Amino acid sequence: MRVKKEKKAPTTKLTPESEEQRNLYALYGAAMHTAQVLEHGIVNAMFMMNDRHHFTKRDVNAIRSTRPAKTIGTLVRLLKAEVPCPDNLEDLLSVALAEHSFLAFRFFGERNDQMSSAEGRAKIVAQLLDDIALFRSADTLLEDTVKPIRERFGVTDERIDNMMNEMERALADPDFD
Repeated sequence: MRVKKEKKAPTTKLTPESEEQRNLYALYGAAMHTAQVLEHGIVNAMFMMNDRHHFTKRDVNAIRSTRPAKTIGTLVRLLKAEVPCPDNLEDLLSVALAEHSFLAFRFFGERNDQMSSAEGRAKIVAQLLDDIALFRSADTLLEDTVKPIRERFGVTDERIDNMMNEMERALADPDFD
């Protein structure tokens, strides 16, 4: 009986240039993820600002399908009616949304020429780090503004932590579907 020899996957040593590019793509992914966390925060805030305690599928789809720029304006107006809002909330959310759109639709097309040099890649990395900071800053400001409202509905930090722990336990369970 012949035993098949397992083939090893070829290994390729990364050049400094390809390693920089790999890291840049990973950072791009981190920036997009951070932007999407902010977008989910905006959607969640819109749900908090709705007077009803029950949402239909139509309600959810309506909020998700609204143009994001319109959603931000509506959200800020609703928030201002309920709690003191930082003056820069709407501007910060609008800038973050515009930067997210740029990343999603034009980033690589407009940065293609910079990808070919170490200096260009360094500029792109700096921009992506700035974008991540922008998205986190906007998300933090939004969360701090919405927190008193969500707490009125009983959604405390402790309750959120408990729900997250419960989800982590469920996901770690091998029988979880």
